[in-house]
Amino acid sequence: MRVLCVAEKPQQARAVATILSQGSFATREGPSRYNKNFDFSYRISGNFERVTMTSVSGHVAEVDFPLNARRWHSCDPAHLFTSPVVREVNEQAKAVARNLELESRTATHLYIWTDCDREGESIGNDIAEICRKVNARI
Repeated sequence: MRVLCVAEKPQQARAVATILSQGSFATREGPSRYNKNFDFSYRISGNFERVTMTSVSGHVAEVDFPLNARRWHSCDPAHLFTSPVVREVNEQAKAVARNLELESRTATHLYIWTDCDREGESIGNDIAEICRKVNARI
């Protein structure tokens, strides 16, 4: 078993890793210089399992209209009510998304540590979508 835990903020990831590992974790760099990976063992159902705690830095994805509907005069505004929306990783979070992809490839379980509010739920959904793209079994 390999568990991937993803927190909403880098400080939360370090704090949770410190508590769960009792201060005994290894820090690894990833594609994002601000979002480290903390590796440690943790007892789950009597067995010590490998855990990686990492984070995002808030929202990873953004929702927008398709390119042909993004400019002010590109379409009739009434068309926007029925236009589909596009969800994609925002430019500033590409390295964070890459880290999630790399870490989730070998994970068997995903635990999402976000705030219990609508924003946290949205960020958690972004995390789950990115991880499931590369590992549907997670």
